[in-house]
Amino acid sequence: MATLLKQYPQRVLAFQHRTLSVSPLANALELAQCFPKGARLHLISHSRGGLVGELLCRSMMEGRMPFDEDDLNAFAHPTLKEDRQRLTELGQVLQQKQLVVERFVRVGCPARG
Repeated sequence: MATLLKQYPQRVLAFQHRTLSVSPLANALELAQCFPKGARLHLISHSRGGLVGELLCRSMMEGRMPFDEDDLNAFAHPTLKEDRQRLTELGQVLQQKQLVVERFVRVGCPARG
């Protein structure tokens, strides 16, 4: 931790998010709303936090919305209506914020691959 604090003096932020009772979409939306427009980010994540980081990386989609119809259709089932709405809202926030993820280190993330 000391090495990180030396490299990033007064610029280290930790995001404590709920993992069992809240979806990663809600976590990413909450976190994205905290940053100013154009914020440059270096992310380190562990476990499920990697899913949140992956969603934030979608801010950098050039020439299109962060999430397309294929992404939204993955949440087409009626039981996933709330998540689909969050994905749409997250896409709007990411497009507004234009976050720049310069570095992203994922450790033990339950993503595919």
